[in-house]
Amino acid sequence: MHVAINDHTRLAYAEVLDDERTTTCAGFLTRAAAWFADRGVTVTRALTDNAMSYRRVAAWITACTTLTIARRCIKPGCPWTNGKAERFNRTMQNEWA
Repeated sequence: MHVAINDHTRLAYAEVLDDERTTTCAGFLTRAAAWFADRGVTVTRALTDNAMSYRRVAAWITACTTLTIARRCIKPGCPWTNGKAERFNRTMQNEWA
């Protein structure tokens, strides 16, 4: 599951996708940014885990650059940095899956 959560409003956008390839992640980011924009929320930053799909890979960098979104990865070994997404994922597992 791919998740994007607005830090201020806690508004969440999620998709269940088949993989975590870079092109899949870049497409997700593009759709998420459009979804947030439709709700009046401007995406300015993306905080991700350290998966290779988000680190120095052309499709992800291009998507971020095109959307003028600053990229940032969490510190390795510190998943609590991305706590809102981790908690959202756990809630989805408990309530939905």
